[in-house]
Amino acid sequence: MKKIILTLTFISIAMALFANEETLFYKEFIKINNAFIGKSLFAEQTLNTYDSEKNKAEKLKAISFFSGESQLTYFDKSYFLGTNAGYWIMNNRMKTPLKVSGNYQVQQLEIQDILRIDFEKDYLIEKSENNWVYLNRSNKKMVYPFLELTKLSDSKYEILFKDKNGNNIKRAVYKNGNVSGYNCFYEIEIYDLVFNKNTYFVYTTNLIKEQKLPASLFNQNQMYNLISFIKQNGFITE
Repeated sequence: MKKIILTLTFISIAMALFANEETLFYKEFIKINNAFIGKSLFAEQTLNTYDSEKNKAEKLKAISFFSGESQLTYFDKSYFLGTNAGYWIMNNRMKTPLKVSGNYQVQQLEIQDILRIDFEKDYLIEKSENNWVYLNRSNKKMVYPFLELTKLSDSKYEILFKDKNGNNIKRAVYKNGNVSGYNCFYEIEIYDLVFNKNTYFVYTTNLIKEQKLPASLFNQNQMYNLISFIKQNGFITE
């Protein structure tokens, strides 16, 4: 009887260790994705558009501000705010911020392509294998019900964004590296697999600086004051 119990215990421990090994890369991915969480930072970024022949068609600048778990990005003459409560947009023509869904389009990109996705809070692991996990949406604010994450190499990950039927809608390739001393996803390639197959986008972080920012302003009710603070301190000139 003791031998049976010991054998079952050993099997249980081995299975648990194997399961941890399977999802270890996912924990690594989450750590890199959360590189800016809890920090107060300023980042200079670029968004390049390429055609199917990999020729650069357009280059746009973006500036992002990070505080706690929130992010404000200035891009295409508009401000985009992402918090745990959702996504908002504001520009000079608007008196108050407008709440939008994650698939709100700007320059053929979805707002959640520009603002960080909190995979750990918004998705749950449904199944996993070595260097591969299948994620199920746990937060209804997220556009895609299912994600398939694969580790392609030590510095490259791929996510397939799927609809409710499991069809691939979008593909993103995350490349991690060091930017200004931060190990982060410095470059994200985004491919539309349904509507816009002839172009793809590369979102690159070029520079990161520590910057004291008022954390209390990083919410939709204070978005106007946050934008005013950023302008007054010379971060953005319109």
